[in-house]
Amino acid sequence: MIFYVSQRCGAFLDDGQKVHFEFCRVNYEVYRNDVIRKKKLYKLYGEDNFIVIPRMDYEEIVRKFLKRISKVRQQWFHAHNMPQSDFDFCHAFHCFYEETGCYEEFAAFEKSILCKFAVEWCEEQGIAYTLEEPA
Repeated sequence: MIFYVSQRCGAFLDDGQKVHFEFCRVNYEVYRNDVIRKKKLYKLYGEDNFIVIPRMDYEEIVRKFLKRISKVRQQWFHAHNMPQSDFDFCHAFHCFYEETGCYEEFAAFEKSILCKFAVEWCEEQGIAYTLEEPA
């Protein structure tokens, strides 16, 4: 079996929701914690066969993205938005995101960062993986 990282990298994103995901070593599937309980998957596959998937903080991804974009964009962001809290920071980024139209650029960057994070985790856990899409 093989884990398709690029297909499941969203499970590694901490977007502030209380939902988390777990990886099943038996079938190489990823399940939401509420689905595991509802379908009694611990009983079916054995609780020891599930690993909680670590999550990367969304704000951390945004900050990495802002560090790599052009100086002009960085200046725009800092000139127009002076966030006082983490919430303000994320809100300010979304204003920037909307105004500059960097949707595709950010989406590709976010997926790349999450895939790298997921690959490191797979290697630590000894999970066979690929970055290729399933056929």
